[in-house]
Amino acid sequence: MVLRALIASMVLLAGCGGPQLRARGLEPAATTAEALDAALQPRRVALLVGVDRYVDPTFPDLDFADADAEALAEALRSPRGGFDEVISVGDGAATRAQVIDALRDVRGGLRSSDALVLYFAGHGTRVKQGEGWARYLLVSDSDPSRLAQTALELSALQTWLSDLPPERKVLVVDACFDGRGRSALQAGLDPDPGDGGPAPAAALMSSGEAHLFATSAGRPSMEDRSLGHGVYSWYLLEALSWGFSEADRDQDGVVTAWEAHDHARGRVIDHTEGVQVPEAVMRVVGRGDLVLAGDPSARAVREDALVYLYPGRPHPLSGAVVSVDGRRRGVLPGAVPVSPGRHVVRLEDADGELLGEGAIAVRSGEALRADLLQRQLRTARTSLSISGLAVMGVEPLLGAGAGGLQLAGWWRPRPQRRGQVLGLSGSWLRSPSRGALDDPRTGGRLVMSGGWQQEQRRVRWRATWGVGLWWLPPDGPDVWVAELHTIPEQAGWVWLSTGPSLGAAVTTGGLWALAVDVKAHGARLDLNVDGGAENVGLLSISAGLEAAF
Repeated sequence: MVLRALIASMVLLAGCGGPQLRARGLEPAATTAEALDAALQPRRVALLVGVDRYVDPTFPDLDFADADAEALAEALRSPRGGFDEVISVGDGAATRAQVIDALRDVRGGLRSSDALVLYFAGHGTRVKQGEGWARYLLVSDSDPSRLAQTALELSALQTWLSDLPPERKVLVVDACFDGRGRSALQAGLDPDPGDGGPAPAAALMSSGEAHLFATSAGRPSMEDRSLGHGVYSWYLLEALSWGFSEADRDQDGVVTAWEAHDHARGRVIDHTEGVQVPEAVMRVVGRGDLVLAGDPSARAVREDALVYLYPGRPHPLSGAVVSVDGRRRGVLPGAVPVSPGRHVVRLEDADGELLGEGAIAVRSGEALRADLLQRQLRTARTSLSISGLAVMGVEPLLGAGAGGLQLAGWWRPRPQRRGQVLGLSGSWLRSPSRGALDDPRTGGRLVMSGGWQQEQRRVRWRATWGVGLWWLPPDGPDVWVAELHTIPEQAGWVWLSTGPSLGAAVTTGGLWALAVDVKAHGARLDLNVDGGAENVGLLSISAGLEAAF
């Protein structure tokens, strides 16, 4: 009886779910390459923390930090966001242990090809540390007397992020440290002195990294009951959803971290009437700039280069206008997309003063930091050069040629709108021999010229037209000008020449450049003994060093 029941049970288990049939032979399987491709596909990962509720009464509860984190998580999970893994921590009451565990879990599976977003909304605070300040992000169980053990030190989190493998990663912090809004300070602390603020130096960040902050040092990060969110987070959400088309400044079908931040920054400043001013620091943008939202196909093909500037503090280029191929494209700080290829890029200050202009070739995904680009494009207002000089022409006077030294100066009038340039050069010449006469001849030349100067990467090109005054003293005390028809090669000469010149200076990236200048001048001289005038041509080539100021 027992045996019969056991057999019946085995039959029942074997038949559970219907007949189990298996064909004899090999089943199709993914190839090793296909399996690896599936396993190693780049992932888009986001970890979000929003803390509303605090255990210690020193830190008052917030209203919308968790709502901000959840709304952003939903936007990133959506088809437009396209994030593969979106992790929300703590349900408005995340503890330090929960956040640390989540960070460790995320770190374990990341590869360089992945993209990572870390978001925190909640209170921030700071304490005196030596000559500066230590800034902390406060979680639910943070203790004001033990911040190092119970809160998240911002600089440590930033260093941890920089050390992660992904080439594209973004930290978003909707908190502040000045004692207002999303900030809680111990009694007696003065307002945030703004000693560099929470933004790290770009040099400390890894390639493709961005740190976005809801506000700058000494300013609050505010919540707004009419919005039901923090002000910065609300407009960040707008950039990723209902305001997508406007935030997509270059209309390439995606909104990147810098586009979302730029959109939110302008909206926040308007909304708070300048009380809250978001800031950002980016090490590399372009291909490394993380796409936060967009059509999958647009995310895949996005290849634009960018001219960008996110200094994190006042900068001489703040307010500068960037134009590409004659069209105004944006204002710094920020980023301006530039399609791959050759373009004329122009930088002007708010008054229209030229800061730099030139033709550059950009590659797909290339990142061009604006201050470094300015050095490349900058057209110096003044430059001085010293060069070796060779002159050919006027056979009776200079023989086969003459050599010497040339001092030249170039000046660009302001405003430098059309590349105009004025030049003045003085030369000392000496010819070693003149045909049948073996004695050398010494003279000089002064040339005034005007024309155009353009910048092309590291090369300054000049095309000008000049008028030259030449002087050769008499070859001996008894030779007078009146005797020139008899002995022209020994007489004293003063004559004018005119003609074009072409110059180029290849910069070394600093003050100095290697300069070459070629002048082709013509003159009409009375060289014949019968008094007949003739046209002569003079070709001069100079090469030397040029310093631009």
